[in-house]
Amino acid sequence: MDILKQQIIGIKQTAGILIYAVAFIFPVISAGNPLFGISNINGVFISEFIITIAGLMAFGFVDDPMRTIQALTPKQWIVIAGAFLYASINVIAMFGSINMFESEGFVYIYINGFLLLTSTYLIFNKQKLDTLLFILAVSSTAVAMYGIYQTGFWYRHILETNAILNHNVSETAKNTFRALGTFIHPNVMAGFLLMIIPPVYMLLTKGKYKVLLYILALIITLGLFVTYSRAAIALYILSLPFLFMVLKKENGAKKVLVYISTVILSAVLILIFIISSYNSLNKHTLSFKYAPSKLTAVNDMSFIARKDFAIGAIDIIRHHPWTGTGPGTFNIAYRMYQKGAIYSRYAHNNYLEMASEIGIPGLMVYLVLIAGMILSFGSAWKRGSVLAGVLLISLVSFMMHTSIDFDYASPAVVWLVFIYAGISLILSDKGYANR
Repeated sequence: MDILKQQIIGIKQTAGILIYAVAFIFPVISAGNPLFGISNINGVFISEFIITIAGLMAFGFVDDPMRTIQALTPKQWIVIAGAFLYASINVIAMFGSINMFESEGFVYIYINGFLLLTSTYLIFNKQKLDTLLFILAVSSTAVAMYGIYQTGFWYRHILETNAILNHNVSETAKNTFRALGTFIHPNVMAGFLLMIIPPVYMLLTKGKYKVLLYILALIITLGLFVTYSRAAIALYILSLPFLFMVLKKENGAKKVLVYISTVILSAVLILIFIISSYNSLNKHTLSFKYAPSKLTAVNDMSFIARKDFAIGAIDIIRHHPWTGTGPGTFNIAYRMYQKGAIYSRYAHNNYLEMASEIGIPGLMVYLVLIAGMILSFGSAWKRGSVLAGVLLISLVSFMMHTSIDFDYASPAVVWLVFIYAGISLILSDKGYANR
């Protein structure tokens, strides 16, 4: 009996190490990393392989499944059932897809998301979550540093002389002078960092290694700034008062204010230095993007294009309301429903794009999953969990940002959402009390 128990502990520890590895790897490579010679496809495959192994090991060490199931609270059932049904609906929609090959890749991402959720819940406890979040912070810092490097005038020279990146990414970097890190677009990187910043600030205010955590928080914040994503920066600013209210509960208002304001001030000063190093073309692009007329005009091209994408997505939904056109097929279906002169691979609205791809029932199930996470974080926050309040801010920021952008198109963002879903289970009523 003791030998069996030791074996279970060993399997659990190994699975935990694999999840730690996944937390570090997937932001760095799942969107592709040209510096390492890793493509998007290879990066996703490597991450999925590790997640699958960890997931199978996590299910394997549960010695009493019925007891584990009976201990689940209603809020936990909402999250687990929502995630399982969401993955299942994607599988069903795949068989009716207009491009089954395209859909198959996305289905594996969502299935691995469910495995990541359950693995996080089964492997970790409340005390180990800070380590998991710290590893995510380190990985996100690496992505942010890469993005900061991309925004400098020196990076343009590297692009032009050594052709490090593929054509699409290099053209995006040269034409926009915005950070995109390992992601397909600056706005996606911004959405990812927007979800990471609240827990990183929490670690800074309560962690032991202040200098290291300050550097991580500074680089990630600066990484968000140099994406120059208007929506993400606005949501970041909007989230700060709520983040302050949550963090001061455990650390005191003065301490939180000093730490966060120091990080923001330092990031702004470095940002000013970076912008001052730009040549005239960079500065013209940046000033045009943030011109008052651009920020306030309803005839802004970005606004018009998003409106056209939304109308096209709604037309797709009208013709395919139940099972959609198949996971990951908006880029194909939109060609037949395109509005206006601009084509896009994404609807720039996660909810409309999801409904168009897996049908309205699929979107409803996804919203049930999100609602379960909100309920779990909300109840844990009421019981005094600062982490729950912090991740609730991350989740709400994600929901708002994906209503106008396409963060969810990235496997890294999908998996981060499912990790947070797993954490919501841990922080729920019986999620760690009976472990």
